[in-house]
Amino acid sequence: MNIAILTQEDRFYIPRNVELLCREPGVNVREIVVLDARGSLDNMRSRLVRWFGVGASARMAARMGAMAALDLASRVSGDRLPVRPTSLRAVARRYGVPFAVESSANAPALLERLRGYDLDAVVSFSAPQVFKDELLRLPRHGCFNLHCSLLPHYRGLLPSFWVLFHGEPCSGATVHRMDAEIDNGGILKQARVDIRGMKTMDEVLSATKRAGGELMVEALRDLAAGRLVERPNPVDEGAYFTWPTDEQAREFRAKGLRLA
Repeated sequence: MNIAILTQEDRFYIPRNVELLCREPGVNVREIVVLDARGSLDNMRSRLVRWFGVGASARMAARMGAMAALDLASRVSGDRLPVRPTSLRAVARRYGVPFAVESSANAPALLERLRGYDLDAVVSFSAPQVFKDELLRLPRHGCFNLHCSLLPHYRGLLPSFWVLFHGEPCSGATVHRMDAEIDNGGILKQARVDIRGMKTMDEVLSATKRAGGELMVEALRDLAAGRLVERPNPVDEGAYFTWPTDEQAREFRAKGLRLA
């Protein structure tokens, strides 16, 4: 099965999930594409500092620095260190997968390149852009997205923030088929994740992204076996969330909740 992965820059959660697909028997990852778009979290650093404070942002930055150092050491060793890759570029290097950074998922040059791979599916891990019709129709079986909530609830941006903000006892992960609307397509796989006792977005993200990566593997296995079942995503029963306001971020912190 030929797939391409469209995602955004990340060191904490997404490399593990991409590596799961690279290691999956029968799955041929033809390219890993990082979308350097305005809506990606990597380009929202100033907002994150404003929302969550210098301390939490500094802790995340320190972790990123440690991971970057580990990535460098692994690269110098020829990727022989017995460590999990800590960047998407490192995953691509380890498994010999072409890697590219693009500004738009819908750019004609990228679409032409993807078309040449004879793709069965495109996998989105937090791709920060809306896929237009040409891209949605390009792979044989469509585009699959991982959203880290129990759709149709908490559609949209930063579900890890909003489930904590509203005091939810559980969140989840959903693999769904993509269409022209955000978090709108039919549900392919879903799992609940208990978040009771979690006080940081990092904890919620770690748990839901991990569950979601395993769900994506299951979805591709079922697709290959011809047993993938799609059920409706009743979006009218849920709600869509966007970026928090500064006031909501202050309320988040006042509740004893943190980024990390």
